[in-house]
Amino acid sequence: MAISTAVTDQAGPLKVFLISCVYIFIAGCVIFLNKHLMHKSRFPQPLALVTLHMGSNFLFCLIIKLILPSFFPLWENVTRNWMGTLIRILPISVLCCASFVLSNAAYIYVSVALLQIITEVNMVLVYLGSLLMGMILFKWRFAFVIFCIFAFTVGATAGDVSFVWIGVLMKIACQFFDAAKILFMNKYLSGQSEWKFDQLSFLLIMTPAAFLILASVQAVMWKSIILKQAGEVWGLLVVNCFLVFGLNVIVTTFLKISSGVTLVVVGVSKDILIVVVSAIIFHDKLLPHQIVCFSIAMLFIGLYSMMKLYSDQFDIGFRNGFREMVHDAKTQLGVIPKEEEPEKISLLEERSEEKNNV
Repeated sequence: MAISTAVTDQAGPLKVFLISCVYIFIAGCVIFLNKHLMHKSRFPQPLALVTLHMGSNFLFCLIIKLILPSFFPLWENVTRNWMGTLIRILPISVLCCASFVLSNAAYIYVSVALLQIITEVNMVLVYLGSLLMGMILFKWRFAFVIFCIFAFTVGATAGDVSFVWIGVLMKIACQFFDAAKILFMNKYLSGQSEWKFDQLSFLLIMTPAAFLILASVQAVMWKSIILKQAGEVWGLLVVNCFLVFGLNVIVTTFLKISSGVTLVVVGVSKDILIVVVSAIIFHDKLLPHQIVCFSIAMLFIGLYSMMKLYSDQFDIGFRNGFREMVHDAKTQLGVIPKEEEPEKISLLEERSEEKNNV
């Protein structure tokens, strides 16, 4: 029996922008803290760290469920068919485990800058995967912008960075798992899917399954030094768990109001900012070509966001899309009063009428 769907929020540009900023900030904190923890003198235990993340996330969700059950509007729908729900959640849990463990393990061997370069493969993988799964239609304008974002971002993050094969291979494998995870989550959380989960219900279902998988593997690979190292950095581990929980909520919320490809594009902005912040904090020199590529990539990221918001207009052409953007901007700023705004018929509708007449 299918789980009944809920109405997907129609998020406006401001809401998408605010959620994107929160996501970038928290994700950056998690990345730098994970890199800090993975140092050999602190807590270089990626499997134990991710196990702790999943266990704490399940605990946080359970507490919220007991105190504020209204935050789980689709929980009753989820529990109507436990077997069907578990069948859909289990592959996501496995992909999350593999992706998170490999990503944290790569921090032991490779610098943050190089990892962000490899992360851009996600954008291509998610876009191609979405096409193959029929979740989006191929449009050459979107494909061109996606390619430009990828190319200029790689140029912006390129530089003199460390290169250790084991860490690079871990990160590449992580990207394949992460892309598959995003596609599965987008499919099961999107408005077009008949199986629908709100973000906290999703976490409450996924995290215990992931925790059991990771805990079983950790039990087999247990080392006594894990407890000793955890005791020395327990404060950082607690902060890290809270940040990861906040990041999970933000990611699932963003997937509810957007697509997997858009999430990865916002992730590109995060990766560039992380490299910039790393350069400021650790005094890494940014080359001129990196600054130029960074600026161009940001322009294409903004263009892609506008193309998603005005997809019908941009389907006709860039000129029509930009014209619609300017018109709406003037309306929102009050240059064109809403009550005096003339009724518009888009070029797309006119073309449809012409085809019907023919």
